[in-house]
Order: sequence, then structure tokens, then C-alpha cells
Amino acid sequence: MEKERIEELERKISSLEEDVARLKSLVYETNSPRSKTVHAPPKQREETTKRPAQTGAKSSQAIEEPVDWEKVLFQTWLPRIFIFVFIIGVLWGFKAASDYGLMNEKAKVVLGFFVSIGFAVTGHFQIKKGRLVLGRVLVGGAIPILMLTTFAMHSLYHLAGPTLAFILNASWIILGIIATVFYRSQALGIISAVGGVLVPFLIESNSPNALVFIGYEMLLYIAFLYVAIKQKYSILYVLSAVLLNLTLLIYYSFVGDNGVKELLGMAILIQHLCLISSFFLSQSVLQVYAFTLLSSLAVTYGWLLAVFDDGTTTMVLLALVIIYAVGVYAVRSSKEKFEFLLPI
Repeated sequence: MEKERIEELERKISSLEEDVARLKSLVYETNSPRSKTVHAPPKQREETTKRPAQTGAKSSQAIEEPVDWEKVLFQTWLPRIFIFVFIIGVLWGFKAASDYGLMNEKAKVVLGFFVSIGFAVTGHFQIKKGRLVLGRVLVGGAIPILMLTTFAMHSLYHLAGPTLAFILNASWIILGIIATVFYRSQALGIISAVGGVLVPFLIESNSPNALVFIGYEMLLYIAFLYVAIKQKYSILYVLSAVLLNLTLLIYYSFVGDNGVKELLGMAILIQHLCLISSFFLSQSVLQVYAFTLLSSLAVTYGWLLAVFDDGTTTMVLLALVIIYAVGVYAVRSSKEKFEFLLPI
């Protein structure tokens, strides 16, 4: 009995020795550089040899890829030119119908609203079908048609008073902002911003209010600034700042020094503070934020000299120096922001 146990143990020991020897040989083959090349699977070796060539081919293809002018011209710019020409055609058609007595004033206003609604609905379904450029252009074209129709209803045909016309135009701008965010289209935002700053100039009023005008333009700027930052629309970010300064400058040139200098100065300071806040609060430092802030500082200084006296200008500049000094200390951990703000 003991002899059988001893023979069984010897068999197990010999079997274990064979397993250990086999494992040693496998470890040696795995660690050997030559064995890695020889024993690599054929598919893996083929992919390894082909990968550099494919990478080089892709990089050279990316460098040498020609511009698809057909796509640029017919899919990008043609729809935009089409909507511009179409709006002019609609206006000409309305005028011709009015000259020949085919359509009265109320019918033209109603038809204008229907055309704009048709543009918006058609553009929405085009976007749903994947035709993004055409759809966004159609939706964007609905905004100026709504504004032109409201302008005609108020100023040309006197079918609505200034309050109703202002409310309607403000509603169209709000719809434009909603469409900008919903369809993720910077072009819609640009169209709405340009139309929005023109709204007060399209309203005829016997008693214009400077506070209402400047307050409206400031609220409009803050709304589009927020959309531009949220959606990262650099063109809209810069354009909204330029449009606000341009609008206030035109207003100041017409009104002059009739008690509006202080309001204009406050509006410009609020704009500059908004730009400072957007620069500080942004997670990533965009060059457009930095250059816009620097340009706004120079423009703000020019406005201060134009609308405030020397004492007020000095106090405002001192306050800005303190704000920038605190900002430099707050962003000292961010190398890019620190290096940009320190020279200012």
C-alpha cells in the first residue's frame, strides 16, 4: 500500500517537473526580442507594418485635400444670397400690388406675417431633413420679414401705435434669440442682433425717452453677450459689442448734450464690466475675449473723455485700475490670464 503511494507521488512530482520546464520555456520565448517578432500573429504584424504608411497617407491626404468649391458656393453662399434676393423680391411685389390697387394695406400686412411664418415653418422642416444651411437661412429670413412688416404696419400704414410696434419687434428679437439657441446657428444670432439694434430707429414716437432707448440697447447687448458666451459664438461676441457702441454713437450724434451724457457713460461702463466678467469667468482663455476686452478699454476711455468731466473720468479710471489689480491677483494661478491682464 505504501509502495503504491510512493509511486503515485513520484508520478506527480515528475509531472510537475515537466510543467515547470514547459513554463520556463514559454517565459524565455516571451521575453526574447526575436521571439516577439517571430511569434507575433500574422494579422498584427501586417497591421504594424502598414500603420506608418497609412498614417503618412492620411496626413498627406489631409494636407493636399483640395477645397470643394461646389459645396462652398452652392451649399453655403447660394442660400444666403437667395434669401436676400427673395426678401427684396417680396418688397417689390408688395409695392407693385399696392401701386396697381391689387392689395390694400391690411392685406399686405397680413400677407407679410404669413410669408414670415411660412419661412420659419419651411426652414424648421428643412433642418429636420438635414439641410441645415438652407433651413437656417429660411428661419433667419423670417426675422427681418417680421420686422419689416411691423415697420410698414406702424410707420407706413399707421395701423399700429408705437407701443404695439415696439412690443411686436421686441417679440421677434426674443424669437430670434430662442431660434439661435435651439438651432445652434450663429447666423440667426447675427441677424437678430442687427435687427434688434435697429428696432428703436424703426419706431416713430412723439415723446422719445432716452432712458428707455439706452436701457433697451443695454438689455439687448447683455442678452446676446450671454448667448455668445454660452454657445461660444466669437463673431456674435464681437459684433454685439461693436453694434452697441455704434448705436449709442449714432444716438449721441443726433441727440447731443440733452441730459444723456451720463446715461451713455453708464451704458459704456456696464458693457466694459460685462466684458471683464466674461473674461474672468471663462474657463478657457479665448483670444477673441482678450482682444475684445483690450479694444473695449480703449473705446471706453474715449467715451469717458467725451461724456464726463476730468474729475469723473479720473475716478472711473481709478476704479478700473483697482478692478484690474484685484483681477490680476485673483487669476494669478492662470498663466494666460495673468500674462494678459498684467500689462493692462
